[in-house]
Amino acid sequence: MARPDLGVQELAGLLGLSPSSVSRLLATLESRGYIEQDTVTRRYRLGRSALALGYYFASTSELMVRASPHLEALARQFPIHVHLYGLDRGRVFRYMSLTDTPTVTMCRWNRGMTHTTASGKVLLADMGPEELEATIRLTGLPALSPRSITTMEALRAELAATRQRGYGVDDEETGLGAYCLAAPVRDATGQTIAALSVAGRVSVFRDEQRQLILEVLLTEAAHLSEELGYHPASIPLLATT
Repeated sequence: MARPDLGVQELAGLLGLSPSSVSRLLATLESRGYIEQDTVTRRYRLGRSALALGYYFASTSELMVRASPHLEALARQFPIHVHLYGLDRGRVFRYMSLTDTPTVTMCRWNRGMTHTTASGKVLLADMGPEELEATIRLTGLPALSPRSITTMEALRAELAATRQRGYGVDDEETGLGAYCLAAPVRDATGQTIAALSVAGRVSVFRDEQRQLILEVLLTEAAHLSEELGYHPASIPLLATT
């Protein structure tokens, strides 16, 4: 989270409300434990009730409950980081992740750009032209590395390639030395509701190892989608690059 605590004036500006209105809202939230105020700085941050709400969401979210075994299956086989991402207000956010140890960390609200990440490309690829334009307007196309996409023309071409091959690629676009693959997670309507991704150093994704990781990733994402009610008429052949 970029700003873990905020003052009344900052919140008022972000919400477009008067400071007095924000103060009343904060008092209500504080009384219920959803926020707490620092006694020294007088700034507000999330409270324990917000954490409890996050745990409740995780335990009742069908997506997160069903996704956990698939993250674990990937992490058991390869020296990689495994994540489940969604899309919110033009950015990808991390529902959950599994890194160096086989323990799922839920709701790590880390946010990232859509145009540079493999998960972001997967989530953008299902959008129509107008929705895509509106989503990108929220963040723009900043360069995060020398390899980042920075024009809509290049992004559209990359999303077309993502749709054709059935997965997204971040080849050092978010940061030099880092590589990521992502596969779509679909619901019963066929809509892409999340992205299952694997990430690591470029060296981990060399040659045969990359293909093996990709095959397992696509298999786990397909199985998760089936558990969520998605039943495609046919399964396309695995594309390679």
